[in-house]
Amino acid sequence: MRHYKTIVQEAELLATSPESVAQFLKSRAAGSSNKPSMDVVDEDAEQALQSRKHPLIDLALAQYGRHVAVVASLFSSVSAKHPIRLAALSNKNVEGKASFPIHLFGSEHKLCEWLDTAPEEEFAALFENPNLSNALLADLLSRRGTWDKISDDNLRKVVHALLKNERMQAGYQKQFYDEWKQFNYTSVSDAAWLLAETIEPTERWASVLGWLYEKLEPAAPSIKKPLSLVARWRTSAKDKSTTALEAELNADGNLSHCQRMCKGLARLALAQNNKLLPTLLKDKDIAVRCAVYSSGRISAVQLKAAFKRDGVLVFDEGVVNPFLWQSDATRAALWQIAEACDKKEKGGFSARRERFGVVNRELKSK
Repeated sequence: MRHYKTIVQEAELLATSPESVAQFLKSRAAGSSNKPSMDVVDEDAEQALQSRKHPLIDLALAQYGRHVAVVASLFSSVSAKHPIRLAALSNKNVEGKASFPIHLFGSEHKLCEWLDTAPEEEFAALFENPNLSNALLADLLSRRGTWDKISDDNLRKVVHALLKNERMQAGYQKQFYDEWKQFNYTSVSDAAWLLAETIEPTERWASVLGWLYEKLEPAAPSIKKPLSLVARWRTSAKDKSTTALEAELNADGNLSHCQRMCKGLARLALAQNNKLLPTLLKDKDIAVRCAVYSSGRISAVQLKAAFKRDGVLVFDEGVVNPFLWQSDATRAALWQIAEACDKKEKGGFSARRERFGVVNRELKSK
């Protein structure tokens, strides 16, 4: 039996303007997405709204609807790249998150086939969605099961889209700890880190995966010795032209794509064992040292010594290190480094001092 509040809410929505219905569905998604049991709008109510056949209501249902049957029917009712398909693929509120978006396509096999012809807009809408199933993502990145024959090009496209997926940057955070849910959640980052071991170490892969490793949660229980993979991605000393280019990039405060891969793996190693910090700080590879500058708990003395060795790269990496902002000493050292960097710039630019100010204001506003 339907609750009386559901019947009343449905009647009200059916008599309400499309604009008000769309706003209601948007507010409902934002305010109660974590409490579906308290939601008085059931599947019948969403279907009743769909029966109004108004484009704005249909779009809102696709983007904010909770009931999978409604969202899936809207998704399959329109052609590729239609806003309703994009809204459904990016829906963060729909039920059945453990299998999203398989229910939109009908099966995992059909989803796999879709990758070969998916428009860029749909590809981005889906893989930027933090609502994606953990199991699906882990299997896809690991090339398991249905995904065992996914092409390098498609897998690289997935990784590229995941760069903008906030889910890839966040660790497991629940009020009540659940060991299985944490394992399931961490399986995604684990699969992503394992790519450093399984894929071909090419510049093309490094240009995508290296950026993912900048912010990917450093959780990879399957990789016991991340530093052993660094050599796989390090530029050969015999490649004089590439090493010369890397030196130029480093002098300007940047890393090459392959260096970014090495830095990421060193960051993972440091997260697994913080006692490695002194060793990594003295490593001959500047990319490995950058992992410490960007994520290590280093002192003001160590920071100043690093600047003498590696110059502007220390500031450009260190300014994103949250630990350096936690004490007056390291914060002051970072400001002094910013001043020294700007003094070396021709024309009196103040780019690094300005960036220091921006980050400082952002932190204060939180």
